[in-house]
Amino acid sequence: MLLSEKNIAKKLGNKLEILIKYTELLKSKNKFINLTSFDEDEFFLEVVVDSLVPWYIGIMKNFEKVKVLDIGTGAGIPGIPLAIVLEKVHFSLIDSKKKKIDFVKYAKKMLNLKNVTTYCERVESFALKNLKAFDTVISRAVGEVVILLEYAAPLLKIGGNLILFKGQKIEKELEKSRKITDLLGFSMPNVIIYKLNEDKERNLVVFEKVSETPERFPRKPGMAVKRPLA
Repeated sequence: MLLSEKNIAKKLGNKLEILIKYTELLKSKNKFINLTSFDEDEFFLEVVVDSLVPWYIGIMKNFEKVKVLDIGTGAGIPGIPLAIVLEKVHFSLIDSKKKKIDFVKYAKKMLNLKNVTTYCERVESFALKNLKAFDTVISRAVGEVVILLEYAAPLLKIGGNLILFKGQKIEKELEKSRKITDLLGFSMPNVIIYKLNEDKERNLVVFEKVSETPERFPRKPGMAVKRPLA
């Protein structure tokens, strides 16, 4: 599937102006605080277009009372672009780095986003207070699939989805993840391959939560990385 800035811009309508304002806020702050490694000329493609793929292809819809969690949101990617186009959906954006959440709070205020809540804490601690609270969990964080599966499992309702933005060569990650999907209550993944502006292939990996997660999850902060399940 080939996606372009032009195709997505056509579908955005009056949301385009808000999304451009978000990239301008990010560019401005990124000069003083290291919020993202993208070059300025890549911002719209990498920050906006890539973030909107789940909306563009129809796996995230603008329904009321839907709750979405963005794990490791960083500078609000992909949560803020998705919150702009899916204004009926409530987004919770979490990151353990204060400087990044401070920027997300600033962007939320400047863009007048009523459907965004921010959290600066470890996802494992957050999960203890929000078991089975979300319909969808999204992440463009760097962590491996097995780690993100473990983070998301106790947070998702049965029937909910985990949507991961991944680059190329994810076969080994997916192979490891297959060993723990059943344990954590997930289906086997659906992998959607796409390209942006003729760029290299990328992968959107979607897991459905189909059964309960054992009560021993979440584990203590840091354990998913130190002692991964697979």
